[in-house]
Order: sequence, then structure tokens, then C-alpha cells
Amino acid sequence: MPKGEFSRNISILAGSSALAQGISVLTAPIITRLYGPSDYGIVAAFSSVISLILVVATFRFEWAIPNAEEDGVAINVFIICFIVTAVVGIIAFPIFLILSNIFKNTSIFGTIAPYIWLIPLYIFGGASYQTLNAWAIRKKNFTPIAKTRLSQSLSGASVNIGLGILKWGSLGLLLGGLVSQAAGIGTLGKLLWREDHKILRKVSMTGIVDAFNRYGKFACLSTGVSIVNTASLQVTIILLNMFYGPVVVGWYALAQRIIGLPTQLIGQAASQTFWAESARLVRSDPVALKRLFLKFAKKLSLFSLAIAGLGIISPFTFGLIFGKEQWTMAGYYALFLTPLLMAQFVVSTISHLVVHELQHWQLIWDIIRLILIALLFMLAHGLDFSPGSSLVMYSLLMSGMYGILFIMNLRAIALKIKRIEEK
Repeated sequence: MPKGEFSRNISILAGSSALAQGISVLTAPIITRLYGPSDYGIVAAFSSVISLILVVATFRFEWAIPNAEEDGVAINVFIICFIVTAVVGIIAFPIFLILSNIFKNTSIFGTIAPYIWLIPLYIFGGASYQTLNAWAIRKKNFTPIAKTRLSQSLSGASVNIGLGILKWGSLGLLLGGLVSQAAGIGTLGKLLWREDHKILRKVSMTGIVDAFNRYGKFACLSTGVSIVNTASLQVTIILLNMFYGPVVVGWYALAQRIIGLPTQLIGQAASQTFWAESARLVRSDPVALKRLFLKFAKKLSLFSLAIAGLGIISPFTFGLIFGKEQWTMAGYYALFLTPLLMAQFVVSTISHLVVHELQHWQLIWDIIRLILIALLFMLAHGLDFSPGSSLVMYSLLMSGMYGILFIMNLRAIALKIKRIEEK
């Protein structure tokens, strides 16, 4: 292991992610032989809806947990997250039940209607893990986070395979996703109680109100940013489902998952450790933050070559690895998505405008991205483009957008440096 704390933390998370994704990769050829592209498409459509709900499940108060200057404030923010989750979880089911009845003939609601009952379970599991993970990041407890990554991968794969053998179809994949999402809650919860239970004494109604007032605006901006950000990420699946059907969505989902392996292996680990470090440096030494940002960008650019390699060989290997000709088209989709995922891998990992409290910048960028994606796919559908042609245009367009986001992050750091120099 590296001697430096920062490099060590990245290695711990990257190593656990590598093992977790290794499990996913090894089991993927089994799972794709138990489930078809349409099953993957239904799960992708459901996951796109869940991703949007999880944004408001904590109202993004968990983003303030690592940033809070004192543990007493952070623990009250922590409690706010669970209060918001409880409220959202209770009201989500009846709302989506009504929406599924009103819009049952629309493609996305028609696709997920049989599985609406799973939504509250996904909310409680996903939001609870998000909140506990944010506290672990604050305390730099990266080894326990790493353990939860492994438990999530193992549990999810086991359920998917078991229920696939029993021919549960898309429900089996959804239940595997639910188990995977919630796995690790016990580990992080026990850790908090064992090491930080004394801090819980600082929880009070006054503290909760003060924390809400302190971070309420932060949460509103962060939630707005996240809704648009998540919508811009999920709108592709929604539009593909609307214009081309769940089979195409299934190919797209598998392609994105496999070609994005370097992001899952390294990007998530680097992002969390960069977040923790940048939250400290933005206050104390923004010049050092700029050096760290550029250093990360250079190294991530080299790692992104692995994505290029995967993309080039995908058309020739997907059918062989994942089962007959039904998955061959997913290999071509992986090739089409390669430029986008290379840019996303580099920029998303180190883009943390939230630590500069410049969420409105991120919001503007995400709104533009969402509008451009919607216009692109509607235009492509109107011109009767194939799904593959649409994805090529989408990939190139989004690569350019990530280049703009990179420049925005550099500008945010430069403004912080200027403010400190003026003082």
C-alpha cells in the first residue's frame, strides 16, 4: 500500500471496487444467459426512475455532512437526512401508484408499472446507505466503505443468479439490485455507533433546526442540481425506451456497464477521496487544490485509455462472452459510447463544484446538457436515425460538454485563489 494517506485511501477504495467489479464481470456472462435484453431494459427503466427519486430522498443534505466544520453540526445534518428519507419513503408509493394509473399507456410507466411496490424499499435502502456513506467519508473510514462495496457486489450477484435459475425474469434482477443497494447499511451503522455514538448526544431539536437553517439553501441548490444532473443522465434511457423499446435499452445498459468498468473500478474511489481532500483544501490551500486537480486529471487521462481499449474490442467479444448473437449489438453500442465514457471518467471524478458552493454553475451546465440530449434524440427519431447513429451523436455531444465542465472547475478554483490573495 502507498505510504501517503491520500494515495492509500484511493488504493483501498479502488482495490475494493476492483474486487467488487471483478465479481460483477465474472458473473455477468452467467446472468446474461439467465436474463434477456428486454429484462435488462426493464431494470434500466426502473433504475432511471429510482435514481431521480433518490436525489430527493435525503434532499441532498448528506452532501453537507463531509463539509460541516464541526461534528456536532454534522450529526444533526445526519439526522435530518433520515427524517427526510422517512417522509419521502412514506409518500412515494401512493404518488407513483396514482401516476402509474394515470400514465399507464406511456412507455416508461407502462414498463415499470408491475414493480411500483418496490419503490419505497429502494428509497429506504438507497438513501440510508447514502447517508451512512457520507458520514464514513467525513471520518475517512474508507476501509469499512470498501467492505460494503464487496458485500453489495456479492449479495446482488448471488440473488440475481439464484432468481435467474428460478426464471423470475426482470423481477429477479430488480430484487438483486435492491439487496445490493441496501447491503452495507449494517456495517456502516455499527461503525458509527461503535466509534461516534457519543456524538449522537449532540443531537437536539435546536441543533436540527439550526443545521436545517444553515444548510437549507445549500440543500435546495444541491437538490436542484442533482435532479437536473440525474435527469440528464437518465433521460437517455427514458428516450431510448420511448423511441426504440426495452430491448435497445437492454443493449445500451449492458454496454454502458461493461465499457464503464474503469470508471467503476477507479473513478468512484478516486472521486470520494478527492471529495474528502478537496473539502479540506478549498478552505485552507486552494493553490494545492489546483495542483491536485491537474495531477488527477493527467493520471485519469492515462487510465481512460483502458476505456478506449475495451471499446475497440467490444464488437468482436460481446456476443462470445455474454451469450450468442442476442448481445452482439451491445458490443457496437459500447464502441459508440467510448468517447463519452472517456471524458466522463476524467471529468466527473474530479468535478466537485459543490465544495466551492457553486451548485448553481453545475445546475446551469446540467440544464443545458438535459436540453441538448432531449433535442438530439427527438431530432434523431424525427429523421428516422437508427439507435446506433443516435448514440454516436450523443457520445460526441456529451464529450464536448464534459470538456466545458472541466474548464468550469478550473475557473472555480481560480476564483477561490483570487479571494484568498485579496485578503
